Amino acid sequence: MFNPNKSGFMQIKLSTKRRMRRAIRQSMWAVILLNGVLAMPVGAQQLLARRTDVAAGTPTNGGVGASLNRAPMDRTITGKVADEKGSALPGVSVVLKGSTRGTTTSDKGTYSLSVPTGQAVLVFSFVGYESQEVEVGNRNSVDIALKEDAKALNEIVVVGYGVQKKVNVTGAIATVANKELVINANSDVTNTLTGRAPGVRVTQLSSQPGKYDSQIDIRGFSYTDPNDINGNQTGGPLIIVDGVQRDKAGFDRLDPNEIESVSVLKDATAAIYGVKAANGVILVTTRKGSQGKVQVNYTGHYGQQIITRYPELSNAYQYATLYNEQQINNNISNRLEMTPPKYSDQQLTDFQSGKLPSTDFLKAVMRDRAGQQQHNLTINGGTDKLRYFTSVGYFGEGGLFNSDIMTGKKYNLRLNIDAELAKGLTMGANLAFINSVSKEPSQAIWALLKNTWQWDPTEPLYSNNDPNYLRQPLSSLSHPIADFSEAYSGYNKNDEKFLTSTFQLSYRLPFIEGLSVKAQYAYDINYSFRKQFTKKYNQYDYVVDPATNQLAQKAYTHLAPSRLTEAFGQGRRNDIQLSFNYQHTFGKHTLGALGLYEQIDRENNSNNANTQFIIDAVDQLVAGNRKTDAIGSGYSSSANMSYVGRVNYDYAGKYLAEAGFRYDGSSSFPKNSRWGFFPYVSAGWRLSEEPFIRNNAPFISNLKLRGSYGILGDDGISGASFQFLTGYTYPSSGYQFGTTFVGGLGFKNSANPNITWYTSTTTDFGIEGAFWNGLLSFEADVFRRDRDGLLADRISTIPATYGVNLPQENLNQDRTQGFEIVLGHRNKVKGISYSISSNMSYARTQYRYREETPANSDYDYWRNRNAGRYNDIVWGYKTDGQFTSYEEIRNWPIMDGAGNRTILPGDIRYVDLNGDGIINNLDETVIGRGQSKPSIYFGTNITLSWKGFDVAVLFQGATMYQVAYQDQLSRPFYFQTANPISIFNDRWHRSNVADAASEWIPGKYPSTGQRQNYKSNEFWRFDATYLRLKSLEVGYSLPKAMLAKAHIRGLRVFANGYNLYTWSKGLDFVDPEYTDDRLYSYNYPLTMNLNLGVQLSF
Repeated sequence: MFNPNKSGFMQIKLSTKRRMRRAIRQSMWAVILLNGVLAMPVGAQQLLARRTDVAAGTPTNGGVGASLNRAPMDRTITGKVADEKGSALPGVSVVLKGSTRGTTTSDKGTYSLSVPTGQAVLVFSFVGYESQEVEVGNRNSVDIALKEDAKALNEIVVVGYGVQKKVNVTGAIATVANKELVINANSDVTNTLTGRAPGVRVTQLSSQPGKYDSQIDIRGFSYTDPNDINGNQTGGPLIIVDGVQRDKAGFDRLDPNEIESVSVLKDATAAIYGVKAANGVILVTTRKGSQGKVQVNYTGHYGQQIITRYPELSNAYQYATLYNEQQINNNISNRLEMTPPKYSDQQLTDFQSGKLPSTDFLKAVMRDRAGQQQHNLTINGGTDKLRYFTSVGYFGEGGLFNSDIMTGKKYNLRLNIDAELAKGLTMGANLAFINSVSKEPSQAIWALLKNTWQWDPTEPLYSNNDPNYLRQPLSSLSHPIADFSEAYSGYNKNDEKFLTSTFQLSYRLPFIEGLSVKAQYAYDINYSFRKQFTKKYNQYDYVVDPATNQLAQKAYTHLAPSRLTEAFGQGRRNDIQLSFNYQHTFGKHTLGALGLYEQIDRENNSNNANTQFIIDAVDQLVAGNRKTDAIGSGYSSSANMSYVGRVNYDYAGKYLAEAGFRYDGSSSFPKNSRWGFFPYVSAGWRLSEEPFIRNNAPFISNLKLRGSYGILGDDGISGASFQFLTGYTYPSSGYQFGTTFVGGLGFKNSANPNITWYTSTTTDFGIEGAFWNGLLSFEADVFRRDRDGLLADRISTIPATYGVNLPQENLNQDRTQGFEIVLGHRNKVKGISYSISSNMSYARTQYRYREETPANSDYDYWRNRNAGRYNDIVWGYKTDGQFTSYEEIRNWPIMDGAGNRTILPGDIRYVDLNGDGIINNLDETVIGRGQSKPSIYFGTNITLSWKGFDVAVLFQGATMYQVAYQDQLSRPFYFQTANPISIFNDRWHRSNVADAASEWIPGKYPSTGQRQNYKSNEFWRFDATYLRLKSLEVGYSLPKAMLAKAHIRGLRVFANGYNLYTWSKGLDFVDPEYTDDRLYSYNYPLTMNLNLGVQLSF
């Protein structure tokens, strides 16, 4: 540790010229050391200053710089720094401009600094305040009052149908700025929100190009049906882009460079969006032009996508060993006669040595990386009468397969114009176009991966090792090389186009101050085109041809007949809004009011055609066999009409209140339940503006209590099925008569004329605080959402002769509750600016009421009734390690119904909960959480800048989160000959697999075989807790003086990464975000993205 007394620092005596010269040299080192001192906390600086003053024999005055001995011709400047209210500001940086001399103010706001005689300029800076430069002149004392940074004080956030000052917001709103969104090199905008906003939970399901495979929910307000193999989410948030309702598909495909900010409404204030807002609202504001010279900005990067963590398959030796082991173990467990194992000892030796080949079919078709690139060009500028912004973007990425079967491309274009047509009359136009193009194999990716994992690695890749003939195994598996090859099996191409347009006209009425009216019209249209060409192909087995008695390639046809499907879809949306807005201040009273009428209508239609081919040389419908032609179509329409009102009031920026409503009508419901009234209230109290805080705790910059309560609606599910209608369903299935297909007629369930939307009653209480003008900040919320009217089938007995089922009714209820915490710190120390912001959220849902049959016993009630329970609980057996010996097995409660005769060492020990000596379904209990949704979600954002360098880091993670994988990730040989993933080789096994009496060697997993190990139990539920270095960007901006001659305004080079490193607790063989509840666990891998890029401005 640095010791000023021992080092001689400041211990200078001026008795001789020799010592004076030494003092001058030491003072130079003192300046260098001072740079490090100034990075210390204020208290530490003051302590060091007092020690050095005493050592030097000089009086102390509270400033670090005061203790410096000075060379001749220097003079000491002292002073005090305060805020506009006169309160002392400790820790203010005071630097002599153009030098490294500096100090910081004491806890009383005082400072002392040595400056050269003559002209000198002091620079005062402190976080949350505007920096000031002061010429010293002939003064020896300079006192100054720093002004609060008006930009920070008047920070604006986007709210429903408007904007508000952040300090006056009474709702729970999180905001993510453009600079945070553009850091992540990802094609899906949803993924850029990961870890950046409290209460917002994002799940990246895969990295498949062109798939935009992500899910987002707010405070856990969503649900994924475990019986849906696609894992589709229901109940996601409402997306609003520039004041207009839009689909998540369009949001996913936005270019982050064209987004100004994303605000998230999480509490009852979302009720202003009514029937669509029960699951929260995401408000996206795109960038607009700014007054000034034309600015041209280009951003581009090239990079690689690399698999994070993905299961590996066993090699031929491992496979053969496990296969033999399973065969022997099954014979022992089932008390069957021992049979010779499939693979001999010699074959095992040859597999192990490489004499016999081993085929990794997964690596034969999949590589570990693929390329990606992104480019964006923006132009903005304008005058006080006309401002414009335009953005052109491109994102391209390749797939992880060795062929070129998978690609994804995205093209973005946006034009935003604002013009003042006359005094008080403004016009705006916002036009955007997105084109998303992708290509993938003709069959579903998950099905092809499932097939690839099943191939026996002892099989050769080609028949008779001839690359012209793909191998046909004994099973009917299709060949992976053919599956992932356009030349063999065809392709699936998707082309999606989104055109959005918004036009608005606003007028400030001159005769009523603060009153304006606005008319807005939005027209959106989207097109989708899918072309799926499936080709038949042959696989071969080199066998004896009975006709010639010679070896020959025998063909087996797959995917026959060749066929083509083309599907076209179109959707359009009209949105009309008429509104007035009033905002005026009367002394200390500020009043705001909004009135709005909105009408939305939607229409969707689709057509598809398919045909089969006799000759598949031409992949067009016209080349098909006309006898096999088939067509289909679909149509839907819906509409909403709404009346919206809101009133805001604040007194002296201290007492805040807001009340609003939305009166919503939906065409999805019968007339008697078509309209709903959704009100809310919110209030806030800024304690920091009270005299007892301002006068006694001036370091408290902001302290606010707030709360909200409201009722929101949801027509997403209950309105989709039109269960209030009577009649028939046509067409419904159908019948084939010879070559003619006749559509059938289906019966509907009984009608429910009273069906209506879900309602959500939402309550939120929060507190916000900031100290020393943002040096430290925090935010905390607790919330609850009670939903009523969830659809369910009423428990009732009806005669079989009734003929149809009863309709669903609004019966069930649930509750989601939790909390959020945000902590922040920002500062600037000797030119280094940094900020840290951490957030954490917890949410969990339980059933309040479930329509269920009455329980017939206490046990039946405990085991089979869900009311009052969490909706994510999983039932199964508690476990207590693994058996280590046959003696332990014999003494354990019976768990196989056969005296434990089928149990082997290494098998999982189930717990006999009821102590009856028998382990069966009566011993099942709650063993974990399902649904692949973490209850706790957290993130930490760190930024750092110094001179031209900048660093941005995001850590993100989750806990209270478990996964239990399906199919081939759940056990070895889930399918009879399927290749086990390599982790299952770490198992309990005999030293000699073929010798039942040989010694058991411990491992992580049970020995291979189908016994009692695979019932639902704790052992196979993996703790998926993880912490991920989600993103990192490092950049350097070249000095502007260097670029000026080339007329370049700015040049920045950067490197960034996404999904860079993961620390996980219970998973070492797969990415912890690799979900277990969709596609039978056969997901396209998640990737890490690494990029190098440049930003250029003119």
